[in-house]
Amino acid sequence: MINKIKAFAEKYDMLPKGVILAAVSGGADSMCLLSVLYELSETMGFKLEAVHYNHRLRGAESDRDEAFVKEQCELLGIPCHIGSGNVSLWAMENNVGLEEAGRKLRYDFFNKTAERVGAERIATAHNADDNCETVIMNMTRGAGLRGLCGIPPRRDMIVRPILCVTRAEIEEYLTENNIPHVEDSTNSSDDYTRNRLRHHVLPVLRELNPRLANTVSNMTETLAEDREFLESLAESFVSEHTENNTVSVSALAALPKAVAVRVIRSLSGSSLTREQTEAVLSVIKSEAPSGRVSLPGCRAVREYNTLRFVTECEVPTFEPFAIYDGFFGHIPALDMSIRCKKAIYTEIIHKSFNSLVFKRSGLCGTIIVRPRAVGDKLTIAGRNVTKSIKKLMIEKRIPPSEREIVPIVCDEKGVIGAFGMGQDPGTVPNVGDEVFIITIS
Repeated sequence: MINKIKAFAEKYDMLPKGVILAAVSGGADSMCLLSVLYELSETMGFKLEAVHYNHRLRGAESDRDEAFVKEQCELLGIPCHIGSGNVSLWAMENNVGLEEAGRKLRYDFFNKTAERVGAERIATAHNADDNCETVIMNMTRGAGLRGLCGIPPRRDMIVRPILCVTRAEIEEYLTENNIPHVEDSTNSSDDYTRNRLRHHVLPVLRELNPRLANTVSNMTETLAEDREFLESLAESFVSEHTENNTVSVSALAALPKAVAVRVIRSLSGSSLTREQTEAVLSVIKSEAPSGRVSLPGCRAVREYNTLRFVTECEVPTFEPFAIYDGFFGHIPALDMSIRCKKAIYTEIIHKSFNSLVFKRSGLCGTIIVRPRAVGDKLTIAGRNVTKSIKKLMIEKRIPPSEREIVPIVCDEKGVIGAFGMGQDPGTVPNVGDEVFIITIS
């Protein structure tokens, strides 16, 4: 069995020279891990150290486990690092379950210890049966390919050298080599989902396939290879076709769905559910020129042939303000300056996308510049039509994400102009009229 584990570890570069930190609970699996790594440390040239975390959940039994691990490490001459924490209190304070809290505190301690001793890897004692249980549990939750790949042999610093052997092989190894271990009393309780699966479901499945754990391990390895290929296609697409979390809708729509979903997840920066990715795909395939989907921590925003993933923050906007002759101001949120000056209109004065020229006699009261508001309408000079500001913005193909920052000019009667869209006919000047020229830059 040691040679089998050695080959598996070499395949995934689990045990380089340097310090390897073995996570040891004192149970059968972790004592097997400790023994095997102890045997391999000399031939493979790494230094073995152990780490144990006392969760303080089982009273005297937890303290017994800690003392047992210390004793076994002393007998082998292996440095042992002990940590503990109040898992129950942490779970209550952070509103999470005991299992999640225990894992968080345990791995925090493992990682801090690894950093302190300069460890190359942290080895945990997951085995092939654990992997089989995980896959079946993930199936019952409706997992995708990631969940069906089970427990990875290696993830960053975390390695699982005995993932290639079954629980039966581990028990046989411990018996043959007279290696002691402790039993966790909670392993016999059906209060935990994994235990119910282990006690009642897996025995039935093993009647159908006595080599169930090995079969599932082979399946997960194959699926992991397929997933790695799909992920590489998505990564290549993101590298070549995206910039600042923005991608062409047509390019994304042309991808196979399995790749497109991974691109969407990559750009969103979070682990999305199937429903969330389907919502983004529906926006991409829609004939509507714009749309948006709220996602964890961001929004997917379609603007014509562009799909952008923007973080959930306040939409850039500005507070309304009055302008007058000689006014000059800067709007920090928009990185925009605006000025107003009085003049006599001549043919030399011309209007542009960044300026509006209003006949002063056509204005009523104070002039206000503000963002658009629901129900805003504008009658366009030269077109003799009245349209909502929203429709005018769509006609001008102004992206939805920029519509809140287009300055709208109003007097006391209502909207008289919008930059880039036009102005009310009653404010259009003739040569010789006194005018207000409002310019943005």
